[in-house]
Amino acid sequence: MKPIEPRDDKDQEFFIGWEQKVPPRQKKFLYNRLIGIFTFAFLVAILLPALQVHYSQSFHYKNRLVNLEGYFTKNPLPSLLVKRPGGIGEEIPSYSIYYLSYPQKRAIPLEVADMYDSQWVSLRGTLLFNQSDTMIEVQPRSIDVINYYENTPPRPIIPEKSLGIHELKGELLASKTYLGATNPGYGKALRASSVLHVTGGIAPMLVINLPEDTTHEFILIGENNIPIEAIAPYVGTEVKIKGEVIVWGDKLVLKTNLTMINGGQS
Repeated sequence: MKPIEPRDDKDQEFFIGWEQKVPPRQKKFLYNRLIGIFTFAFLVAILLPALQVHYSQSFHYKNRLVNLEGYFTKNPLPSLLVKRPGGIGEEIPSYSIYYLSYPQKRAIPLEVADMYDSQWVSLRGTLLFNQSDTMIEVQPRSIDVINYYENTPPRPIIPEKSLGIHELKGELLASKTYLGATNPGYGKALRASSVLHVTGGIAPMLVINLPEDTTHEFILIGENNIPIEAIAPYVGTEVKIKGEVIVWGDKLVLKTNLTMINGGQS
């Protein structure tokens, strides 16, 4: 039998915790592995966000209350018409249209809309907006009628044109979530929240995605401009909706009812 040759002491490294000293070969091994791990983690941190889906640009300035003045209208849905500052071209409406809601998942109550309809008012709230639409989350009891005495501005005229009956296909969403209450404001993960918004009276919205990252957004109203809360089971799904398309200023409105909706839960 071949005798066992004694091993060199440097081949018999053994780490002892209380010595607080790592043997040279183990130290070199750990050093190389840690460099590799940190390099891999750095590359993942750089590359992973670039591969993810980019959310739409929508915001809600929850902690930034603003004071606004404008003309309150309840038709086709509660909105504040705010005069645009400065000179504008003929193709751009003279007034911006801001949809209105109450905090959380509540719409402007019908009795409040009736009280202030067709009057100049001041109010306080926070802004939600994306690249095309804006909504004001109004602080309850902050709406006041403005008394201009003899200098009351003329009633704003918002051009309104019917484009007839059309059948449209797109994703049915809650307008408030889509405009910035959450980001992203679409997808199945937000369906439960969106349903609560619609059952709370906030108008739903039909979003049609077009090529080159463009969209058409239709705010939905029922007949006689009544909110269609019963549409809630379809929220978060792709639907076909038939109704009257109306151009209201620079907004698109779709007047429909449940008998004109073809879709369902997914």
